[in-house]
Amino acid sequence: MAKPAPWRQAGVVKTNVAGSNDDPNDELAELRRLLDIPDSVEWAELRSFWLDRERRARDLGERLPDAVRLRTESDNQLRDALQPVIEEGLKLSVRRNPQVITEALFPLIGTMVRRSVAASLAQLNENVNQTLESSLSLRSVAWRWEASRRGVPFSRVLLERSLRFRVEQAFLIDRRAGLLLLHRTSQDSVVRDPTVISGMLTAIQDFVQDSFSGPEEMLESVRMGEHTVWINSGPRAVLTCVVRGAVPPSFKTVMEESLGEIHREFAKELEEFSGDTEAFAGAAPVLDACLLGQAPRVLHKAGMRWLWATASLLLLAAAAFGIWRWTQNRHFEQYVQSLRSQPGIVVNQAERVGGKWHVKGLRDPMAVDPLSLAGSAEVDPAQLEMEMTPYLSPDYSPQRAAAEAAQRVQSRVLTYATNSAKVPDSAIDFLAADIRLLDDFATLANRSALIHVTGSADTVGDAAHNNNLATQRAENVVDALTASGLPAALFDVRVRPGVARFVNFEVEMTAK
Repeated sequence: MAKPAPWRQAGVVKTNVAGSNDDPNDELAELRRLLDIPDSVEWAELRSFWLDRERRARDLGERLPDAVRLRTESDNQLRDALQPVIEEGLKLSVRRNPQVITEALFPLIGTMVRRSVAASLAQLNENVNQTLESSLSLRSVAWRWEASRRGVPFSRVLLERSLRFRVEQAFLIDRRAGLLLLHRTSQDSVVRDPTVISGMLTAIQDFVQDSFSGPEEMLESVRMGEHTVWINSGPRAVLTCVVRGAVPPSFKTVMEESLGEIHREFAKELEEFSGDTEAFAGAAPVLDACLLGQAPRVLHKAGMRWLWATASLLLLAAAAFGIWRWTQNRHFEQYVQSLRSQPGIVVNQAERVGGKWHVKGLRDPMAVDPLSLAGSAEVDPAQLEMEMTPYLSPDYSPQRAAAEAAQRVQSRVLTYATNSAKVPDSAIDFLAADIRLLDDFATLANRSALIHVTGSADTVGDAAHNNNLATQRAENVVDALTASGLPAALFDVRVRPGVARFVNFEVEMTAK
């Protein structure tokens, strides 16, 4: 209760009511009392209180809790006024010193993370076990076909067909008040008073929290004979399902998804719930989706024959595909081996990438084209992607030297003076060396080399004389080359009159 003002505690104002002969000071005091004017002592006390900041703060602290409580009970204006200030202060505190809020939330976040990880690992273990048990059987083929035909996930069909169970009732309960919001049942289920059942479940939940766990821990399941009560708790509502028979682990996921959908679609109704349950009638389809567990259906003989035929065709198709893939791999391996056996080609990597064969390596410019070998290995060139880096291979050093020698021979031109057939001696030695190199390479490569020596003359003078002069020039060059030790069979004399005064050369290599 609020204390009287400090100046009201200074003392009691005394008055004298004796008679008309009273002291005028007594009359003045009586007038002050009637007008409720504090005397000098009270004024001094009031001034002392106002100037003493510590006394004022202490007095305000004693009255502030009652003032906040009374204001909060009357309306939400104080809350609305303080909310932006508190939010801004919290943001500023986190920005300046995040360690404080981290340490404050650490116990809560740690518990949430541990529970989430433990639940996820348990669910993963159960899903893996169930998948391994039911994915390698003929029944799973039928269930997958059924899931495709119905347009539903395979997990839902697996849930309906793998175990004999039945979800008989689904309760949606308000978490704060423990009141029943919605109740759905499957056909032919024995239903007792759902309000009483929801109240008992809430009482059991409160008992477990008070006795064993705490407000953060929630009861998840209760076993009663052949019935199992599964409980999934959310921030505002609790979804409870009564299941008869063996409950598959994946049913927990169905309940979590349904409860999450209810919290999303009916968030406002849950927040403002005050006892009217009609607002949750629209959640009936969501609860009906939890009423799973029809007995497994038995396939008729015709269906079994169709299933066996389909399974046989799938197995044949898989076998054919496997054989085709093995053949393709075998042909590609043979192609890679043929590439590696070719001189001037080095294969560093060969693999299948994106449906095509990718080959990476080195190739000498004089080596055979890798794509030209694909046909002999029965590999489609369109399925090949070659990434060959050019390099000079030692395997092609003789060929490269012979090619350079042939280029030098063909680029050499001997010029003559007018009416002269004398061979320039300075050019014969270089020509003989290059032609000898060509002849040696032809012998090693089992090929035949032929040098065409063409003599020419200008058009000045008699044509017959010029023709003879051109022939003489070419023959003199051949004679000079054979005199250096080259065989005469290497040369072929040709004449091209009426051009200019020179002799040129052309190299021809043919297989023996």
